[in-house]
Amino acid sequence: SIATFLLLMGTSWPSLVSVLILLCCASTCVCWSIAGPISASVRHLRGGSVGGDRSGMSSCCKGQAATTMSEKGPQQFKRNAVVGVLGYLQLLPRGAGQVVLNVPSSNEAAQDSTEKMSGTEVAAALRKSITALYGEFVTVDGDGVDYSALRASDEYKAYVTLSYQLALVDPLTMTRNEKLAFFINVYNSLTIHAIAALGGPADLLSRLRMYAEASYQIGPNVYSLNDIENGVLRGNRAPPTINPFPKEPFPPNDPRAKLACKEVDARIHFALNCAARGCPPIRFYKPENVLETLDIAAKAFCSSVEIEETPSPLVKVSQIFEWYASDFAPDGTKGSSTATIEYVSKFVGEAKKASLDRILQKKNEMNGVLVFVPYDWGLNSK
Repeated sequence: SIATFLLLMGTSWPSLVSVLILLCCASTCVCWSIAGPISASVRHLRGGSVGGDRSGMSSCCKGQAATTMSEKGPQQFKRNAVVGVLGYLQLLPRGAGQVVLNVPSSNEAAQDSTEKMSGTEVAAALRKSITALYGEFVTVDGDGVDYSALRASDEYKAYVTLSYQLALVDPLTMTRNEKLAFFINVYNSLTIHAIAALGGPADLLSRLRMYAEASYQIGPNVYSLNDIENGVLRGNRAPPTINPFPKEPFPPNDPRAKLACKEVDARIHFALNCAARGCPPIRFYKPENVLETLDIAAKAFCSSVEIEETPSPLVKVSQIFEWYASDFAPDGTKGSSTATIEYVSKFVGEAKKASLDRILQKKNEMNGVLVFVPYDWGLNSK
């Protein structure tokens, strides 16, 4: 766990590989004994199995044991360090320990008098509900969320009830821009929902568990935060990991693989907010202008780049550019300092672009030019 923490804070990974391999080998048996109940089932936050007219959930998620809200305390995502490390290295089964936040309990389902809506109506209603939440509880600059006030609000309760209807949405019928806006908004809302319902993660490994566990049922399938980001929006690319054999989020026979974006728009990294202070601000994205809004988000995020030309050139950027370097590179190429700086230069002001262009003229002298600023993992609460 220490090695993983140092890696994510910017420590060079080659020197840590042997340590992590030894740790994994030594702890695998212990991990399975600890994580057995977690790995065995997908748990539903609101209790009860998926019943009645909500039977659309995929077969891997039906009929599994449920855990009610009363059994969850703050720090739901606090996990044994060994489990956290192996989860980060993708050495736990897919879907292990998922917590589906938008499945009602049996009592709630029985008492639900909400008129059933079509997928289009659900998407429109969610847009309205999310807009109300953001307007009331997200700071004007989008950098903070008042989780305490949100949790106690009528707007939050209405959103939670409405989120049950996501089971009626069919993302396969969406256009590219509709899917892009929908999943960005759902990712940001699911993050807020998870922290409001279960409490903020206590440490970095708890965060990693949250991204793997906090989930929504959308249509017939379940999607975690990792599934939305890496499976759908990143075109089914493996998440950042030092596992030498990284796994794609969706295997070939997974029906969710059909939703993977064919073309990855790296600007999503300036739109997804993972509830850390180092994340981009929270915005709401509409299908009709999602590309223009992503441009605004990219320019806002890249405006923080720091550039020094003398005595030696330095370009300081967020660690997001390190973790997802291949996303910022031209299609079919690996990430590099040159590719990252060229990408950033498209979204900065004229003065900074001129500085970056001068630095890029010396492509043979790029070693050590790009510096990644340690990520601020503190909770974005206000």
